[in-house]
Amino acid sequence: MSLIHLSTQEYKDWTLLFVAQAGKRSQPLDLQKLVFPDVVGTKGLLIVAPVKNWVAAAVMIHYRNLVRWVSVHDPDLKGAVVVSSQSRDRVTGEVIPLNLDCLVCGKSLRSDAKAPYCVEHRGNNPINH
Repeated sequence: MSLIHLSTQEYKDWTLLFVAQAGKRSQPLDLQKLVFPDVVGTKGLLIVAPVKNWVAAAVMIHYRNLVRWVSVHDPDLKGAVVVSSQSRDRVTGEVIPLNLDCLVCGKSLRSDAKAPYCVEHRGNNPINH
C-alpha cells in the first residue's frame, strides 16, 4: 500500500487532482506503488500537491500527455501555474486563479491523507461545500 494518495474531483473544464502523503515517511520507491486515478482527457488537470517535489513531478509526468493541460497549485500566487499544455485554451506559464479557501468561513483549507478540508466545516471540496 502506498503512503501517497491521489484523489480527484471533476469540474466543467478541468479535474482537480489532490496528492497527499500519509505521514512523512514516504520514500522514492513508494512511487512504484502509486495508483493513478483515471481522468477525462478532454479536460485540463489542476494538481494540488503539498508533498515532496519528486512526488509532484512524478504525478505531472504521468498525466502530461493524457490531458489538454496540466497546472500545479502555487499558494504564493493564489493560483495554479500551467506547466504543460497541448491546448490553445491554456499556455505554459499562465497562472489560473484558484481560491483554496473555504467558501463558508474564508479560512484556508488544510489537508489530510485524502483531500483538502476546512477545519471548521470538514467539507472536502475546496471550491464548494
